[in-house]
Amino acid sequence: MGIIEQESEEGAISGDEFSSIITQMMVLNEIGSETIYQFRSEEEKRNFIQKVRRTTKIIYRASPAQKHMFISALRESGQQCAITGSNVNDIASLKSASVSYCLGVNGCQVAKLSSDFVVQDNDFNSIKNSIRWGRNLTVSVRRFIQFSLSGVLPCIVLIALSGGVFGRSPFTMQQILLIDMLTGIGAAVSLATEAPDKLITKSERRKENESILIPCMTRDIIAQVVYQSLVLGIMLFAAPPIFGIKYELYNTPLREGPYSVPTNRMIHQTFLFEVFILMNVFNLFNCRRLSTV
Repeated sequence: MGIIEQESEEGAISGDEFSSIITQMMVLNEIGSETIYQFRSEEEKRNFIQKVRRTTKIIYRASPAQKHMFISALRESGQQCAITGSNVNDIASLKSASVSYCLGVNGCQVAKLSSDFVVQDNDFNSIKNSIRWGRNLTVSVRRFIQFSLSGVLPCIVLIALSGGVFGRSPFTMQQILLIDMLTGIGAAVSLATEAPDKLITKSERRKENESILIPCMTRDIIAQVVYQSLVLGIMLFAAPPIFGIKYELYNTPLREGPYSVPTNRMIHQTFLFEVFILMNVFNLFNCRRLSTV
């Protein structure tokens, strides 16, 4: 169990050596129909982290029981771990691991049912690909959330501001529907379907209890909401005199006359809509890569 990148025995111990160390730290308990290993005390858990987890890279000639002990110790010490197995003796380890893989070609049916994933071709590259696409799923969801929130919140701020001052929305129902399609369907298709980056497996792993909304996302969302709300607020009040489309802000209808000619108010609202859409189109490119700092 484990990987050694260099031809060195440093960090490698046998299953018997590991068993002699860990049996002094852990005790076997039965909970229902399952048997689990637990540390005798918090001090023993700290000893395991210092003496075993941080120094051991590989355990060779390990029996199924020793593998189960190792996986249980890692999980009890707060570490995430993955394991592969194919026979009945591996079931306890498969159930204890964070993520478990069963080899589909020569794996028994009971082991397959106890695993999270079944590797149909027995190729470890398939496991690597599953990790890449699994991490990419989390990244894609975060991209979508960042774009959706940074697009919807400025729209809500503008509608609330216009409703409080003028008593009406600056957007028509059709425009609001288009905005919803852009920030919903369009973002889902464009951001959630990208292939994983080649270096995604080298990135830091997501912690088990980590929130989907990470600090860099919160910072970028707040920055976009403030920026877009400020621009739209200025355009709401200052655009008519700046661009020569003055009208009575409170009473002018969208259309007037027997031929329903568009008024400057409709031109103004169309201008606001185009500004909002253009800002979010550029924001879409910005959300394709999440910040790392």
